[in-house]
Amino acid sequence: MSETRHTPPVEVAAQRRIGDQTDSLDAIRSVWERAGDKNTFKPPKTPKPTEQRMRRPLLALPGLIVIGCLMVFFAVVSAEPFWLGVGKSESGTVTVDRCEGGDFAPRCIGTFDSAESDLALERVRLTGNPTLPDGSALDAGDEIQAVVTGSSATTAYNGDTLGLHLRWIPGFTLVLLGGLLLVPMMGAWRLDKPRRALAVLSCFAAPVVLLLATLAVTW
Repeated sequence: MSETRHTPPVEVAAQRRIGDQTDSLDAIRSVWERAGDKNTFKPPKTPKPTEQRMRRPLLALPGLIVIGCLMVFFAVVSAEPFWLGVGKSESGTVTVDRCEGGDFAPRCIGTFDSAESDLALERVRLTGNPTLPDGSALDAGDEIQAVVTGSSATTAYNGDTLGLHLRWIPGFTLVLLGGLLLVPMMGAWRLDKPRRALAVLSCFAAPVVLLLATLAVTW
């Protein structure tokens, strides 16, 4: 007759504790393995180089033409007031040939005779304050004191020096601001760094060269 071996309760409890510990270690190991998978170092993706979009010439050309024409206009109309304002002038008398426009902003044309030399200029436009000393409007045959820049002058100015400065300072400022507008219009900021600086400097140098050329012509 076989005898049935009974496991003592103490051994059963010890086996249960070992089993529980094994299950706990397996659970901890699986958690660490999942965490390791999530924290695995992945090299950053290299960004794809983006192509810089260049400004289309057909879209920029009309803007360049408009800005260029405005810069030339303000440079030309401001050159003679600049020279007169800094003292390059020749005084004389303008004999009015005709005046148009009435009492409000009259446009008077006359002949300039220099009081300092034999310089005589015909069809000179009178600017500044084209009125007689008593404030009455000019008429054909009236004479008024004025100054011109020289033999190439097309206008004669009658007024104070402050009026001259108010004529050339805004004009020169607008010409220089035109260079600032050329930067985005020509797409200078879209170039790479070595060429960007040269392009920006060229945009700012253009109005300066224009002013110097205009002053040289009207000297």
